[in-house]
Amino acid sequence: MIKGKGPNKRHLLVLGIWFLLAPSPALADTYLAIFRSLSPEPLWQGKIAPGESFSLVHRNSIYGVLVWEAFQADDQGVIWLKGLKTESPAVLEYYGLEASTSDWILLTRKLGTLFILPTSAGDFRLSFNQETVALSQLAPEGTPLEIRIVQK
Repeated sequence: MIKGKGPNKRHLLVLGIWFLLAPSPALADTYLAIFRSLSPEPLWQGKIAPGESFSLVHRNSIYGVLVWEAFQADDQGVIWLKGLKTESPAVLEYYGLEASTSDWILLTRKLGTLFILPTSAGDFRLSFNQETVALSQLAPEGTPLEIRIVQK
């Protein structure tokens, strides 16, 4: 072998150590986070694992009844709407859903990021890991918020 050509044991050892110590997206911590729209800093965040669920409860602005929405994070950092529940068949019709005999309407809708315009009348609350966050208390009334999955 010609000296200086091809990898030697030292180069392979250094390369191997670098791969072990380099940050990996698969090993990054993943968070469910609430941001003021267009802001890089979260107003709130909680560590979330792929497949873990959270919910959003709010008052429908037209019918004035509560709506529960169940979401799930996937391993790609995408938020999926997995179910919806309300006491009003009119709200289901508003969402384009058929009335159901069960409490929850099961869904599978890819959303990515949730965009929310919380108001005190809407009573938006996020529930995650036994914590409830009143969205209208995170920012001034009418401030657009984003709920998304981030990796750090």
